[in-house]
Amino acid sequence: MEACDHAEGSPVGQCAICDEMVCSECFRSVFNEVICNAHDKLEDESEWVLVGFYSDREGLDERRYTLADHSIPSVIAEVDEETIELYVPNDDKEEGFALLDTQAEYTVLCAGCRIEFTKNIGACPLCGVTRVQDAAESAGD
Repeated sequence: MEACDHAEGSPVGQCAICDEMVCSECFRSVFNEVICNAHDKLEDESEWVLVGFYSDREGLDERRYTLADHSIPSVIAEVDEETIELYVPNDDKEEGFALLDTQAEYTVLCAGCRIEFTKNIGACPLCGVTRVQDAAESAGD
């Protein structure tokens, strides 16, 4: 796909994946975020998988840069003021999980769900496990 070149379209924002400007003629939406026509194969939310759940934006740019350095597109979805989700395409799920497995000092990786989440959340937002060890023990059952 090529960049937007619509003379008639008015700007609606920047692509949540690549930061290119997007016009009203070619914008698409995923998780209520604007994406450009270069990512039209990813406009269906079922094409994405949740890999991170955060209470603030601390470290998210770093996480996204790491993913981008490995050619993995990502989208941040701000659910509310205290909930931010990080998604990667289904095809990049395994590599995305592996890259996030490096854990920052402020995050925890749930051994059961493999979702990364900020420590101040206290428990995995998907399975409710409160400690990584608990998830590892229940995965072995």
